[in-house]
Amino acid sequence: MPVVRTVLGDVDALELGRVNYHEHLFQVSPLLPGDELDDEQASGDEAAALQTSGFDAMVDATPFGLARNPEALARISAATGLGIVATTGRHREAHYGDDHPMQVWDAERLSALFVADLTRGMPASDDAVFAAPDVPVATSPTGAPVRAGMLKAGIDYWRISPFERTTLDAVAAAHRETGAPVMVHLEFCTAAHEVLDLLAAEGVASDRVVLAHADRDP
Repeated sequence: MPVVRTVLGDVDALELGRVNYHEHLFQVSPLLPGDELDDEQASGDEAAALQTSGFDAMVDATPFGLARNPEALARISAATGLGIVATTGRHREAHYGDDHPMQVWDAERLSALFVADLTRGMPASDDAVFAAPDVPVATSPTGAPVRAGMLKAGIDYWRISPFERTTLDAVAAAHRETGAPVMVHLEFCTAAHEVLDLLAAEGVASDRVVLAHADRDP
């Protein structure tokens, strides 16, 4: 049977239950000053409230390099009973800045990182990846590796920059290797068909893709 990879292990897709498919428990971006999500207690309280309201699981849609916290996700999931799917990938370019180390990463290097997050486990600290070749893997309260279960890319308003095209190529390569589903951040749902056509050409079927923020199209 198909499985969904959560931070506490794989779950039969039929048993996942009601899912909030796009939220953020942890995220820090230079694009969103004042909106830092970096308080484990506060995020845990919000996750508990979501679970109490009737949801069984959620997708934490924060990709690599934006202060995601896989060990905290695992702790929150274990404490609340809320299933959490973590994300790997790279957001739209505006979230990183011109001098970010990932500006020079090619699709092959990105894809290798994404596949490792999905199969080996996410790093305990994303920042450490830029400083050392062997970074400790995040672990759950049981000591098991915390692995991502979804790939993410992002594009700008009616524009796919070279940075973002590289991300889409890397996400497609990681999908071909792992079968992991793909989320794409869209600005007001623009360029949706262009993204789907590009991914389809790279071997990602449209029924394996979720388009984020389609609801913002007036």
